[in-house]
Amino acid sequence: MIPDLLLALLGVSGDVFVPDVDSDGAETLVVAKDLDFIQPHERQRLNSLATLGASYAAIDRMARREQLSVSVSTSKTSLYRRALAIGLTEVLGSYEAKILKLEQDALRRGASGGTIGEIESALSDERIMLPTLCSHYGDVFRAGSEVSGGDVVRRARETWLRCGHPATRAACETLYWKVNQVMMQQLVGWCAYGKLVDPNDEFFIRAVDPKGLMTKDGEEDDGSKIWHESYKVALERLPPGVELAAAESVSFIGRSVRI
Repeated sequence: MIPDLLLALLGVSGDVFVPDVDSDGAETLVVAKDLDFIQPHERQRLNSLATLGASYAAIDRMARREQLSVSVSTSKTSLYRRALAIGLTEVLGSYEAKILKLEQDALRRGASGGTIGEIESALSDERIMLPTLCSHYGDVFRAGSEVSGGDVVRRARETWLRCGHPATRAACETLYWKVNQVMMQQLVGWCAYGKLVDPNDEFFIRAVDPKGLMTKDGEEDDGSKIWHESYKVALERLPPGVELAAAESVSFIGRSVRI
């Protein structure tokens, strides 16, 4: 039973835990109904633990899909969503390490193999954390989702601030830091080198179509038009914590470096 449970906690079904659909239509795992030797209260506890495996599998799928789309897609993909996916993969890595330790402990004990209570205790934080991450970030990675740039930063920040559970808050803080690193790299590229490192058009400094900057025939251009209108602050892309005045200063610095 314990080996089957540990596999279910990684989203792997088998003879004991089988795929099912919950009341919200989401995929989950439950104890097979034909196992009548399991008492009702034990079945309830096992099913509760199995939903943790379903949350793990859902997060793992969307994180892998996002990272794979970056490598194979010819269309634009979000650097911010990719950073969030990488952060989620790291969070899952810590969970996988706990499952591995539980499996090692079970193998050392032999026939006794540990108890359900011990597994519940060891994964008490993850039972809150993984479903929370799955519910808050599921729509970010949904097929056809247009959440990108500052919206990803905003979602990560709001989720972090709203979390009261310590372990979940720590995980959300890590994800917030991950997506902020993308913006920081873009700021360094723009302010230090005058380069707009924004292949997917997400940064709050936006290049203006150069065709709109052409002067009329015979009109001399002293460069002032390029200076004032070649790059603009995109208000709709401003991430939380970046005021318009700060964004304008960033724009000024980058244009100055370019000159």
